[in-house]
Amino acid sequence: MSQHVDWKSISPELFEAICSTLVSLLHPETRRIDSLGSDDGRDIAFARLGAQAVFQVKHIPGRLDKLRKRQIAAAIGKAADNSPASWSLITTIEPTPEVMDWFSSLAERYPFQLSWHGPAWLDAQLTSHPAVYHYFFGNSLAEFQRVFRTIITESRSFAHGESGASEKLNAVANQLNDLDPYYAFGISTDQNSGVSLTAWPKYPSAQYDRYEDIESTIRGLTSAVTEGETTTEPPHLGIISTSSPAPSKRITVFLPNKPAGLVDQLALSFSRLHALPDHFHCSVRIVDELGRIRVGLPFEGHFRQRTNNSFEITLKDSTEGVGLTINIDSVKETITLQCNYSTPKLLLAGALLPSLRFLNDYRSPNSVAIWMENELLIPTIPIDEAISEDTGRLLSLVSAVDDVQQATGVYFVLPERFEPDEARDLYMAQQLLAGRTVNTKWSKLSITSTAGALTSLAGSIMHGSSQLLSDGEMMLRVAGNDIPIGIVRRLMANARVTKWPDLDSDIAPDTPVRIEFEAGTDNTMTLSLLEKPATEQ
Repeated sequence: MSQHVDWKSISPELFEAICSTLVSLLHPETRRIDSLGSDDGRDIAFARLGAQAVFQVKHIPGRLDKLRKRQIAAAIGKAADNSPASWSLITTIEPTPEVMDWFSSLAERYPFQLSWHGPAWLDAQLTSHPAVYHYFFGNSLAEFQRVFRTIITESRSFAHGESGASEKLNAVANQLNDLDPYYAFGISTDQNSGVSLTAWPKYPSAQYDRYEDIESTIRGLTSAVTEGETTTEPPHLGIISTSSPAPSKRITVFLPNKPAGLVDQLALSFSRLHALPDHFHCSVRIVDELGRIRVGLPFEGHFRQRTNNSFEITLKDSTEGVGLTINIDSVKETITLQCNYSTPKLLLAGALLPSLRFLNDYRSPNSVAIWMENELLIPTIPIDEAISEDTGRLLSLVSAVDDVQQATGVYFVLPERFEPDEARDLYMAQQLLAGRTVNTKWSKLSITSTAGALTSLAGSIMHGSSQLLSDGEMMLRVAGNDIPIGIVRRLMANARVTKWPDLDSDIAPDTPVRIEFEAGTDNTMTLSLLEKPATEQ
């Protein structure tokens, strides 16, 4: 059944969420860019054939006026800096013939394809992906509760050996797939292990886009549909998490309270653990939902058998900053994992980067695998939660320090903290040393010139504002260290003299004169590196 939505009437936040979900389903390799543009447009980019295809989501409640046209043109120009394969606008309005002519004129300026996706395209996508429509516009919660009530009823029927229960459960799984745009569902039945419901993401980043973790949803729904039951028979559904090599973090609902196959894996691991020395070396790898290695680090391990049936493994990386503690109980058949981090002292940025990359990937839905002598020591352990949500920012900052140190040859140990201005300047220096231009803002600037040079300057800038260009040595000061970046050109779009110097008529031409500038109507400044520091020559 075709779907029609009044796209202008919904909120920009809802519009963005729907569009992001649709693009992710159409292109599962999609990655969202989290920075909002000045026009409140959201970019969604995905890799394809070595380039990027960019979708910009823009909620336009009214007509396309000159301001919005400028915003769209600027967004395309900004995207062009990264040489994308294509650029598409997803918006709430259809283009008029005049607007389409204007948009086509923009396309002639760039080597990549431009596309306009309006309400007709969006309605067609909702028709092709009914789960998106049901999730955002239907009563999906009530439908989920209805389906889960059926799952619980038929699970009990299957446990009692009633005919037809298995077929009914498979039909229910298909209903779930039309209700959730983020997760696909499958039901398996076995006389020994019972009924299991498995959910996996429809695309890699689905678990981050969904407003609630799928495990929390399943727990809440199971609780809601069984509340108030008068039967003395206990519910058959118990929810647990288990690792899976594919396709992603797996949430499984089992009749028994153990994941299938884990008992056999643990039995094999126990025989290895009994032969493990007190002190050993191993490789700890973080793998994604498809079993691919994200990052691996060498660790030093210590093994301790606490009782006849329980074991403890403690691991430390080479910096002694990352620690893992694993407890294994052969009676309860459980493995628990705990990760901790303490900032190492007196380290160079390059030495800390491997540990930070490990911590950055230590998050759900990834898992931890411990390898020793080319053999998996214990079953892969799913990661419940990240150490910190700030590891990405710390990794980015330390990477910038490492890039600057390698480019300039000036090395220093990492301080305990960076001031906000230091972090900003480090990112700026990193971009400049990589050969990129940097766009920033400015307000005031002082330049020392000579009295003889003022005549030419006065002709262009004394009675108004003008473009100002300044070349000079850039020195970065971080943690008490002065780091030469090189000769940097600063191009200020619009500058005016705050106060023109009063000079005596007989002043010598080579007399130093200080001139104070302030930004005019346009306070943008573009920086580019003209000459790298001596170590880069």
